[in-house]
Amino acid sequence: TQGALSEEMACGILEQVTKALAEAHSKGVIHRDLKPKNIRVRELADGELQAKVLDFGIAKVLEGDESGDDKLTGTGMTLGTPPYMSPEQIVGEPVDARADLYSVGCILHELLTGKIPFSSTERRQVFLMHMSAKTPELPKTLVDGNPPSSGLIEFHKALLQKNKDLRPASAKVSAKIFRALSRGKKIEVSKTLSEALAEVRAQTLKVRHDTGE
Repeated sequence: TQGALSEEMACGILEQVTKALAEAHSKGVIHRDLKPKNIRVRELADGELQAKVLDFGIAKVLEGDESGDDKLTGTGMTLGTPPYMSPEQIVGEPVDARADLYSVGCILHELLTGKIPFSSTERRQVFLMHMSAKTPELPKTLVDGNPPSSGLIEFHKALLQKNKDLRPASAKVSAKIFRALSRGKKIEVSKTLSEALAEVRAQTLKVRHDTGE
């Protein structure tokens, strides 16, 4: 990143990123290598910033994956970029949308502070930090001199949870939260995340019921 950004600007960019992820996830595609280099931001004529997600080169299709792609997932530790990889991806476990959202959390931290959350000259050490190190907190004041909102602090923590079950349930709800934060609106993050999780679980149960599982 080019230094740190304000809460509004960082969240505005990541609202667009998570919208793009939501579209991909709805088709069963996980990016798996989300990082600032794969996000192109340009300024439009009206001064608004437009963000596009690039390079789905190692994206994983969740459904119908019978094409020998196991060879790709079998080398899980070599896929992705260490500073932005989720704990489950590092150990080669199956990944879903929440792995991309962990990467979003890493990018959010970098956009707000100018630094990646976990840094070391050794790749293995970076992996270990993702697995077990305490997530660094946001600074008391951001680059524009304003303190991070309580909603931002809570959402930053949720995105960077080691346990994927404690992260936001979807990119769609993440985009909704980023939208509110980018506009300085009050949003009850924990309530919004809980409602989204309940909705996802209800949909999962319905699918299982309809398919007779």
